Amino acid sequence: MPHTVNQTPDFTAAWDFIRWADNRMLAAAGTIADPAEYFRDRGISHGSVHKLLHHMMSGQAGWLNAWRGSPDPSLPDTSANACPDLAAIVRAWPGVHRAVGAFIGGLSPDQLSRDVRFLRQGREIVLPLDAAIRHLIDHTAYHRGQLNTLVKLAGGRSVWLSYWVYAMRLHPQAGGVTDADFMFYTPP
Repeated sequence: MPHTVNQTPDFTAAWDFIRWADNRMLAAAGTIADPAEYFRDRGISHGSVHKLLHHMMSGQAGWLNAWRGSPDPSLPDTSANACPDLAAIVRAWPGVHRAVGAFIGGLSPDQLSRDVRFLRQGREIVLPLDAAIRHLIDHTAYHRGQLNTLVKLAGGRSVWLSYWVYAMRLHPQAGGVTDADFMFYTPP
């Protein structure tokens, strides 16, 4: 069924928020003083801060390839071998952000209803592109919560990831308050 409302601006705005939040998560991971704690498997989600960051980044690249129906040649190498540490993820992720952002920003409303095919647990799944994009938007929020917990358990500082903090970038506040004033979370 063709879409009558152009959802691409909403998806573009959501992707900008995801990129902002991903960068904050990288900053939070950078506050972990002990490298062993960064790599320590804690039995939550993908185990360690490193493995979850890698999953989030490579997952975004994987979804882009599924949406395109073929590998995107502009993507950096996001394999585990190419990203053995936080510094490598910090270098690679902006390329993923750019490629996904360019794809989403270039979509027309008509393209959102086309089928996307992918495999899960050995089964082919077929969803319209807009549903696959919504999945990525939702799933990144799920993992950001897990990652903030893992960072805190590893001795790092968790970060503010609420949309209202991001929205201050779009809506300047009195007194010059910005999203930077709400970087690292301090419990009340």
